[in-house]
Parts: sequence; structure tokens; C-alpha cells
Amino acid sequence: MDKKKIIKVFSFLIFLILGLYLAYAQIYLGTVEGYVLNITGGLVTNADIIVNVSGCTGTGCGGTTQTDSGGYYVVTNLNIESGDTIKVQANKTSDYGNNSGQADSYQAAYINVTIAKVPNSPTIIANPDTHDNSIIYFNWTSGTDPQGLSTYDVLTINSATYSNVTSPYNKTDVEFTTYNWNVKTCNTYGCSAAVSDSFDVYNTAPPSPTLQTQGDNINNTRTFNWSSGGADPENDSTYFEFKIDSDTIESSITPPINKTLSFGSHTWKVRECDPYECSLWTTDTFSITNNAPTTPTLTDQTDVYSPETVTLYWTSGTDPDGHSTYDEYKFNGTLSSNITSPKTEDLTGIIDYFVWEVRTCDVNGACSSWVNDTFIKYICPAPDWTK
Repeated sequence: MDKKKIIKVFSFLIFLILGLYLAYAQIYLGTVEGYVLNITGGLVTNADIIVNVSGCTGTGCGGTTQTDSGGYYVVTNLNIESGDTIKVQANKTSDYGNNSGQADSYQAAYINVTIAKVPNSPTIIANPDTHDNSIIYFNWTSGTDPQGLSTYDVLTINSATYSNVTSPYNKTDVEFTTYNWNVKTCNTYGCSAAVSDSFDVYNTAPPSPTLQTQGDNINNTRTFNWSSGGADPENDSTYFEFKIDSDTIESSITPPINKTLSFGSHTWKVRECDPYECSLWTTDTFSITNNAPTTPTLTDQTDVYSPETVTLYWTSGTDPDGHSTYDEYKFNGTLSSNITSPKTEDLTGIIDYFVWEVRTCDVNGACSSWVNDTFIKYICPAPDWTK
């Protein structure tokens, strides 16, 4: 192999090994460098530096270092593409600052950072727990800047942040919940430590009402009555809500109220509400029952000889609920309704077997069980035409 070929092969191997090394070691070519200065323009030594590449994921997205004796810093091996935004934070003791810039076509960014002392923390006026949710004031006194720089305040209430706000700050018609809030005072270079407070805007539902329970009986027209379980804990105005079975809720109801209901089981309930929430329901269940009449008493009909008719007698049953009643009657399976005792039936045939039945029903459709009697009719001696 001649010398030129050896050089080409050797160069290729070096390039391949270098590429594999860079890929394995995840070495990036991006750099960020600059100076850290104080507000008078002096260079700051031994300042802590934090660099972050915006939008970067994975490795090479940031780095840390310190400025040298000349106030200079450099962070290498960053995963930077041309045009990426780079954010740099710097601090030394109680001085803070930050700045951002964009990477050039060489994957490099040049970002100087000025640091200064942050303002003193503000002083807040703690809010007491309250039931009044109509308006809440957040009061504080802003912190001062030791260098006389311009400041602004940042207020956070639960998860919402409001920048450049002034005290007092208010919110109206707020929800009943716990409020965690804090305030910090900031200048161009950084913010003070936040001071915080927590308080509750609360409401307690009225106590559940007391019901006059309903009994199980035949009465279809019911009067429902109840009383308050006690005063509202915050002395809010209250009203009642009423519901029976699957009917819609009736609101602002004053007891007593009357309802005409069907036979069967019924459930009614009442709760007391203030303008914000309601008590638990108080519930009662009852039944409107329709008892069937007692069974009638039949006068036993003995077997009969030769007659062409028979008269059947019975005493009707009685209704335990006092409802009007009527009798249903069957003779050999033929049903007749609203029949009264006695009942005369025609008898046919020479020898025959007869069944008669009676039951008593009330006007609401409840009936006793059937009671029956049987007898035989025959002719003795038999007529000549049968011989």
C-alpha cells in the first residue's frame, strides 16, 4: 500500500473515532460568555452563574460557573442552535441580576449581566378569617430599595399572580375557600423574599330541619310539617326546600303544606338553605295503605231435589278502612259485579253440580279472597222420558 492510501485510511479512522467519541460523550459546541458588572459598571469577581437554554430538552441544556478575577465567565458544551434564546442568572451574596440573549450562527451567545441588591421585603397586614365574601382587601407596605432604584410589587393570591400592583388590592364576590397570598418587592435586577399570609372566607350551612313524621295509614291527603333545626351559624337569611318522591324540588316553601297522594310508599325530605349552601336533607318514608275487606260469609246451600230455581244467601265482608264496598259473584264461572244477597239462579238438567262464589271489594279496588260453596241438584224418581 502506498503512502497516500495509508494517510487517507489513517485520517478516516481518526475522523470516525472522533465522531464516535463525540456522540458517546454527548459533547456540544455551544458556548455562552460575558461579564458580570455592578450598577456602577465595576466588574464582579466570584459571582455565581446559571445558564439555561430556552426550549432545550435532554442534556446540554444548561450549566453553571463563576466569574474569574476579571469578572468574566464562560460556559461550554451547551446544546445550542443558531437563534436559540439563552437566559443567564448571576448573584453574589445579596446582589442579583439576569439577562438573556440569542445564539449566533456559530452557536455562541455573548451576554453581560448587571447585578444589584434586591429591595427589602414588604410588610403585609394579615387578614382575619371572615364570612363576608362581598369584598376582600389585601393590604401591605412595599419594600424599599437600598440603592434607590425603582421598584414594583408582585402579588400572588393562591395560583394567580398580579405584577406591578399597588396596595390595597381588592377582590369582590370571592369564593368560600382558603386564601394563601404573598407579596414581594422587585427592582430591575431581582425581587425580595416574599412575605405571606393565609386566611379563610367561610360559610357554614344551616342545621338540618326536624320533620313531623308521617304514619302508615289509609289517608291520601297528608299535611307535611317541619321546623328549623336552629339558627344559621352566621345569621344569614334562610329558606326551606321540599321534595317528595320523584317530584321536582319546591323552593322557598313555608310549612305546613298539604299533598294528595296515591296508595303506596312515599318518601319526603326537607332541607334549609342560606344564600350560599344548604343543609343535608332530613328524610321520612311512609305508606298509604288500602286494606282489603274481610271475606263474605256464605249460607251453605244443601243439595236440592227437583226444583227449577235456587236462592243463594250470603253476608258481605266489611272494609277495615271504612270505604264503601260491593260484592262480586260467580255462578258456575259466570262473573257478575255489584250483586247483592240473595241471588236466585235457574237450575237445569236432571243431575248437575253447581259452584257459586262471592268476594267483597272496596271502591279503591282492593278485594277479599273468594269464598265458595257447592251443591247438587237431581230429580228423584227420574222422569219417564229418561227411562
